[in-house]
This record gives sequence, C-alpha cells and structure tokens, in this order.
Amino acid sequence: MNYLNDLIKSNKCNNDIDFLTFPSSIPLDYEYIPETQDEFLSVIQNAPTNILIGMGFKKWSKMNDLILENQITQNRIINEYLIIDPIIKEELLSLPSELLTTDVDVILIPSNWYHLIPYNFLVTGLFGESVRFDENLSNEPQFGCLNFGILKKI
Repeated sequence: MNYLNDLIKSNKCNNDIDFLTFPSSIPLDYEYIPETQDEFLSVIQNAPTNILIGMGFKKWSKMNDLILENQITQNRIINEYLIIDPIIKEELLSLPSELLTTDVDVILIPSNWYHLIPYNFLVTGLFGESVRFDENLSNEPQFGCLNFGILKKI
C-alpha cells in the first residue's frame, strides 16, 4: 500500500488510475425507480431503511464509525499520503472529525438513480464528507451503488 501511495504522490502514474466497477448481483425486493426528482426526494425522506435496501440502496456505515476512523487516520495519513476522494476525484483535505450526538447511517444510493438526484442536493461520501451534488460527481457504480449516499436516522 505504501508503494501505491508513493507512486501516486510522485505523479509517475499521472493520476490516471482506473477503478474496477461491479454491478450488483443481489436481487431487489422492490423493483422501483422514481420517475421524478420529487418522487426521489419523497422516497429517501419517508421510506424506512429496510425498504430502501430492498430497492437497491446499501448501508455503508454509521457516521460516528467513519468519524472515529477519520480521527485515527487523518493526522497520520493525510500528512504522509495523497488520499483521493472517489466522489470528487480530488485530494481530501478536510474530513468530519467531531462525533455526532445522535448517530446516523450512511446509505449509498443505487447507481440507476443517479439521473434523479437534484442539482445541489447534499450527499455524503465514503469518508463521511458532505458534498453538493452536480454533474461532476462520479456515477461509477460499485456493487450497484454510487460512491455517495444519504444520511438516515438509526
């Protein structure tokens, strides 16, 4: 791993790293895709987590688990190695580091819902970082989901 980080940092690979993408092989319990952005917003706000998972969403982590991981690794790694955010494909400089009073789940959005996400909608990345959605965010699926998602109460 250190070799890969050193290689990226040295720019010998010109940061042209391709990541493999994999479709989901898990059958859905609910074959539903919203037709409009309003339906998208209604579903993510009102559907319980188990229904979202049945529609292809995936639970990534609890936010406080990501924050604890960030607290452990941020000082050690961010200063030594370049970390590329899979959402915005830029170097990460700031990660959430303060624990939440009430924890939430980070739920990844199915890749076939990408076109429904409203512009400027706040999404959460794999490290717990918040990003406003726009057309520059990655739509490359990993096991059927995007590299970002929504926050849901536990």
